[in-house]
Amino acid sequence: MIAKVHKPGKAKADPLRGLYEATVGGKPAVVSFTRHFYKPQPLRTLEEISADILAIEKEAEGLLDGLLKVGAKP
Repeated sequence: MIAKVHKPGKAKADPLRGLYEATVGGKPAVVSFTRHFYKPQPLRTLEEISADILAIEKEAEGLLDGLLKVGAKP
């Protein structure tokens, strides 16, 4: 599935944006395949995100205090 065909001088090939050099109808062109290859992934639930944030906060507890105490020693 090709979303749009661009003339080579009008658009540059940019794989990060889904634009690739190709031959269409025997002529060079720049085309976009992003719709064809895109497979949406299900989003995480709010509960999963909240649990991750709480786990990171718990892991980080006291780290700043430990850094400040180490830096205060002569």
